[in-house]
Amino acid sequence: MQIASNDEICPDDDLVKTFLSFSDKDYTVINTCKPVGDAVEDYAVEDYDQSTKLKMSFVLGVLATINKAKSREHAQHVICHAASTMLFDNKIQFLYKDW
Repeated sequence: MQIASNDEICPDDDLVKTFLSFSDKDYTVINTCKPVGDAVEDYAVEDYDQSTKLKMSFVLGVLATINKAKSREHAQHVICHAASTMLFDNKIQFLYKDW
C-alpha cells in the first residue's frame, strides 16, 4: 500500500495508474533517429519493445507529475513510489531529503 496525494491509502496499481494518467497531447515522445523521409506518425508506441515503452512512459509520467503536483514533496513522493513499483517491482525503495 502507498499514500496517495490526497493522503488516502491506495494500492500500488492505483498510484501507477494515477502517475500515468496524463494527456498524450501534452506529453509525447519523438524518435529523433528515424530514417530521413519517414513521418513521425510512422513510429507508434506499439513499435517499441516493452522495456523501451516502460522507460518512455516513466519519463513522461515524471514530467506530468512535476507539472501537476501540489508541491515538490508531493512530486517526490509520487515519482519515488512510481519508480519503485514500475521499475523495480517494489524491491527498491527511494528515499529523499525533505528540504
